[in-house]
Amino acid sequence: MNRTAAKGLTARARAWCARIGVGVATVVLAACSSGSRSGGTTAPPPTGLQVGGSVGGLDNGTLVLQVTGGERVSLTASGSFLFTTRFQPGQTYDVTVVSAPAKKFSDLLRNSGVVNAEVRDVSVQLVDGFYVSGELRGSAGTYELELNGAERLTVAGPGPFRFDTLLRSGQAYQVAVVSAPGNTGTTLSGAAGTIAASDVGTVRVDASASRTLGGNVTGLVGNVTLRNYPNGEEITLSATGPFTFANRLVEGTAYDVRVLYKQSSQRIVVRNGGGTVGGANVTAIEVICTDKAWTHPADLNDNISPDFNDADSVSLAVGSHGEALIPWEYGSRLYYSRRADSAWTHPRTATVTPLNPAGGSMFHPRTAYTFQGDAVLVWTQRDGVRERVYKANLRNGAWLTPTDHSDYISPDSGDCLHPEVAVDTTGDAFVVWEQYVNGNGRIFKSEYRAGVWTHPASAADGISPDSTHAQDVAIAVGPTGHVVVVWVQSDNHNYRLYMSENRNGTWAHPASIAAALSPAGTDAWLPKVAFDGLGNGLVAWLQNDGANAQVFKAEFRGGSWTFPTGLTDNLSPNGASAHGVEIATARNGHAIIVWRQDIAGGATSLFKSEYRGTSWTNPAGLGDHFAVGPFVNEFAVAMDSEGSTAVVYTSADASLVYGMLKSEYRTGAWTHPTALTDRFNPTGSAASSPWVAFDGQDDAVVLWRQRANSFQHAFISEYR
Repeated sequence: MNRTAAKGLTARARAWCARIGVGVATVVLAACSSGSRSGGTTAPPPTGLQVGGSVGGLDNGTLVLQVTGGERVSLTASGSFLFTTRFQPGQTYDVTVVSAPAKKFSDLLRNSGVVNAEVRDVSVQLVDGFYVSGELRGSAGTYELELNGAERLTVAGPGPFRFDTLLRSGQAYQVAVVSAPGNTGTTLSGAAGTIAASDVGTVRVDASASRTLGGNVTGLVGNVTLRNYPNGEEITLSATGPFTFANRLVEGTAYDVRVLYKQSSQRIVVRNGGGTVGGANVTAIEVICTDKAWTHPADLNDNISPDFNDADSVSLAVGSHGEALIPWEYGSRLYYSRRADSAWTHPRTATVTPLNPAGGSMFHPRTAYTFQGDAVLVWTQRDGVRERVYKANLRNGAWLTPTDHSDYISPDSGDCLHPEVAVDTTGDAFVVWEQYVNGNGRIFKSEYRAGVWTHPASAADGISPDSTHAQDVAIAVGPTGHVVVVWVQSDNHNYRLYMSENRNGTWAHPASIAAALSPAGTDAWLPKVAFDGLGNGLVAWLQNDGANAQVFKAEFRGGSWTFPTGLTDNLSPNGASAHGVEIATARNGHAIIVWRQDIAGGATSLFKSEYRGTSWTNPAGLGDHFAVGPFVNEFAVAMDSEGSTAVVYTSADASLVYGMLKSEYRTGAWTHPTALTDRFNPTGSAASSPWVAFDGQDDAVVLWRQRANSFQHAFISEYR
């Protein structure tokens, strides 16, 4: 210490400072400073920055906060807080909750960061939390419950229970039973909901003695899936023998076991499938499986129509539950055969009440079944002036028929031709037809939606452009209500393909004849349209490629249509003419197009294109045909839900006595007739007008006309 520094100290201080010498620590210098002249020692002011903030929602208990793992403060009421710990600029801080009052969530904001100035905006907000609790009633034993798929709670029932998880107001909760004693079943009430501003204490777990559900299956080939409809549980069986559903059922629970899915080649009947679980396991359910088989008429007397007149204009429709309807014209009156409740009713005499008004020739009956088992039937009939469109509705087993000749649905104009009908899964129905207006055919439609029919009010209500002739109308409805109407119409040069669509309840019609969809330059005719069970659409038609009539197609897949790129984009083999086309689709997305085409030597045969899986397979050439006989004439095609296919057709040799033959696709392979002797209709006369359809049970009905006892009669074969 130099003399200047020591100057001014008291004698004692100067002596003490002299003893410690030069180099004394700064803290000693402070003690030896002139501040001692006041007679005492003063501590220096604290240095550094502090951290603090506010607390809200602290209405009871104690909240303990901690800063950066060190100092703690305890608070018992809402308000501000401040830690005494000092931080130097650049240091980090972290405020955490050490403990909080019970049933409180601690929401922290701005509780960590870097200290660059005094921190006073840390926010700690306490929010009420709530518990989920309830009671287990019934059988004793150990149960494991689960809350929101996270916390699991073991309950030795019966008795109260409470989950430890704290939930906020507005948060959803779901309680589930993870495990229960093997001989009990449980039902839940009040197990799901949203937390309000209070604890949930209304969860109830009712445990009761439970039993197994099962039985025995016999004769099974392939697979069958059963469903217990009250609880939706399914089981797939692939072998004969006993079976048991996985889930046990509480005593007193109703069960109803039915076939959900089966092989289309088998008839499967469930016996003892419904009842109520009693004091023992259910083992009496019988699943009886038998192979389906074709049955054909035994002779010409084995027909379904009355004698003494011709059965003309036959057609066929089938339903989802095994229903079938066959209307025909008989002596200018409309009669029908119907299958309901697994039994046919045929009008074997002409005394049965017809469906059409008295008098007037009728033509072209067409029908369709709804999923609910109702049906719509349409036809044309002369009212003494012109051909009108009429309809009849089958609802709840009873017919609603026209009252007289004035009860038609077509507008007042020219003659009507070729009505067609389609229905959707909800029961809505759509009818289309061709009608002459000012010398040209126009396309019209009627609709049945939400229980109300809407018919065209006048001849101006056609859906086709009104400047040229339109004909060959067809209609189909997809599983989602997508409706497509197709027809051909002159564009003042050729007949072209046109389309109206209804998607999501809105119709779009072609604005003019410029809206044609088929390739330009040649005529198109006889379009057909269908939807598969996946919502994909298919249209096929005949069109000249400049040399021969060929088969063309358009597809609706992935939400849009794809049309042929030109006259060379045909399906049928080049070099010969096609004469007719039919299409069919399946619930699983399979599809087939069948047509008749010339082959060598002046003969005709059948060809097919198939969509199975993800792509089309088309014939390799004119030699890739499959029908027997040199003269194939009329034909029809249908698919069941799995894509099994039946093609029925008439074919003859030089005698021109046409017989009914069929080709079938089942279990991945085709089976074709080997000769004309494989016909399945009675011998003695020629067959014509074939129809085929698969119902919702994958059973098939084949319909045709054949002369017996001097009249044309209707005949059927069945695959059941």
